[in-house]
Amino acid sequence: MWMRLGWIAVCLGLGVAACRGGSPSEETAAVVPSPTATPTMAPSPNPTPEPECRPVSEDVGYPVMLGRIGDQACLLWESADPAAEYRLLVEHGKVGLFHPATEVVSLDLVGGSPLTLPGGAVPPFSGTDACFQGEFMATVVSTSGERLGGELWRTCEHHPVLADGCVGPERQLGVHLGRLPNPDGTDYSDTRCITWEDRFDDETGFRSELRYAQSGERFVYEAPADTVEFLPPPADVDGLGEFRAPDLRRKDYAVMVWALRPSGETLVGSIDVQVM
Repeated sequence: MWMRLGWIAVCLGLGVAACRGGSPSEETAAVVPSPTATPTMAPSPNPTPEPECRPVSEDVGYPVMLGRIGDQACLLWESADPAAEYRLLVEHGKVGLFHPATEVVSLDLVGGSPLTLPGGAVPPFSGTDACFQGEFMATVVSTSGERLGGELWRTCEHHPVLADGCVGPERQLGVHLGRLPNPDGTDYSDTRCITWEDRFDDETGFRSELRYAQSGERFVYEAPADTVEFLPPPADVDGLGEFRAPDLRRKDYAVMVWALRPSGETLVGSIDVQVM
């Protein structure tokens, strides 16, 4: 900011009368403007950014993810209905979808995503690694019991759980071939599910492929953008991974998934399974 200063008459070698306005015949006093002062403004300090809830398993496009702010756990979730009411169920000691829990913690999700979880809701973190000091399954469900999604943790091993109950790929593997649970939730059904990680924001779709080593069969499927799952037709997976002598045509198999992007196809991940 510039300060406005008036002009100051400076009388050099003259008497008081001359300074107060002597006659024109007298020596004329020199009149000079005073220098304009520029105030020094202290720079305003940069505001400290709010701590961000970052997914422990990295952002891979799943609807429910546990996050971390320092040593505190937080939760991120995406709902198709913002007005719906949800609850977080944390089943401690659960190492599989149908494994019994040793303790269940229930929290109403109030305030929107992300949400900082109170201490003890999930096991504490293991140092700075993406690991927990315990085994548990965290699931977000609506008040009517509809599952939005969740995560299954075995200390450092992580699997997302989708809304239909299909267990997704382990962290960094990128692709998984699993099964849907039965409607009564007591066991797995015969319905297979191919799941993958969505790490891109420019894909136009996904292409998955199922191959059988012995029979040479090859099945290709297309899925839209912003998806992480495809259910192959039952006929394509009949006998998959089964050691049923003398028919071993579908004993060994491989699954690959590509993201279809403007720059070309990018491999999301692949698995190769050999049944012994």
